[in-house]
Amino acid sequence: MRIDQIQFTMTLRNERTVATTLTLEPWGDQTTLEPWGDQTTLDAGGVVTLACAGPAGGRVEVVLEERGLVVYGWPGSVIELVSPGVGDEAVGPDLPTWLEV
Repeated sequence: MRIDQIQFTMTLRNERTVATTLTLEPWGDQTTLEPWGDQTTLDAGGVVTLACAGPAGGRVEVVLEERGLVVYGWPGSVIELVSPGVGDEAVGPDLPTWLEV
């Protein structure tokens, strides 16, 4: 990783009783986050892990909007959905090769 770059992962969970749309901006990529459901069940759904990287000094903004949950990247950033659910997260998400851990 270059010094002027930042890399991190973040986990988002839908604890509402209805599905919601997750949009990654400015790319417009969308996925559906199902309700979290029974929190004691590993395959309950409603959880995603995002890998984020880009120039230092930028930041991710997460906003609950009318259209659903929106994650905004910053100029020069890359955000990738790396884990579609809790079951995957339990064993660790498959991180992209560009994200050094």
